[in-house]
Amino acid sequence: MFKQFNYLVLFGIIMLSLVSCEKNNGMADGRFESALLDRYPDASDIRWSTKGSYHIAEFKSAITRSTQLLDNQAWFNRNCQWQMTEIDINFDMLPQAVKEAFNQSEYASWRIEDVDRLDREGMETIYIIEVEGTLDGKEIEMDLFYSPDGTLIKTEEEKDIDDDYQEHLPPTENQGIETFIAQNYPNARILDIEREDGRIEVEIIDGDFIRELLFDMNNVWILTETDLKLSQIPSNIIEAIANSEYSTYKIDDATLVETPQIDYYEIELEDDTRDHEVTLKIDINGTLI
Repeated sequence: MFKQFNYLVLFGIIMLSLVSCEKNNGMADGRFESALLDRYPDASDIRWSTKGSYHIAEFKSAITRSTQLLDNQAWFNRNCQWQMTEIDINFDMLPQAVKEAFNQSEYASWRIEDVDRLDREGMETIYIIEVEGTLDGKEIEMDLFYSPDGTLIKTEEEKDIDDDYQEHLPPTENQGIETFIAQNYPNARILDIEREDGRIEVEIIDGDFIRELLFDMNNVWILTETDLKLSQIPSNIIEAIANSEYSTYKIDDATLVETPQIDYYEIELEDDTRDHEVTLKIDINGTLI
């Protein structure tokens, strides 16, 4: 009986110690609270939670120039290092370039459901406009991702109404990737890094170009793909197409592909009169591959 009593006392002490490590409905380690307040001194109504190895603070703060208190969610790694903050903003708080780009897009007439700003450690700030509308007779929700200069980075169909953008957290152990980008695209800013299917996909904005880089799991570069506008296709590539059997086709899409072995252009052509499409590979010298 005495031995059983000791077990119960020990269990009670353990539970009490766990509870004592909590405040604000979550982790109470003072280091995380200090890290949050160092970054956001006016944070209020702080509530902590955990997800995996991350400590997440939900709080209110006037982060932007607006005096309005905004809802925020800041993520810290286990070392109390800030990683990302999701800020729920109004459409009017978007950069002017983003507002103009949206208003000129095919989604301008769709209903705006939500607008978020993602600030991330070592990565470019991105803005997400969640819209709802009709496509092919079906009601859908879309997330539109914009860079601060108004470039539409990507669109995604909304999958989860409670999406917390965890997949957009800065990944760990990406030093080799950052070094490669700094050496080869010195003016670029990282938009996104995803680890998927044994590969690492990195999206960067480099001046007027959006580039997608592919690395293996050891951070070894495999290739880079750059989407090109018609005006960005070199004249010798245009000439190569004009001198080919597909001279009457129009260019539907163009991509510059860079690899360790060879750089080439992948050009998608279409002929509406014959309902025919073809993809050409042309090296940088204008020779069809």
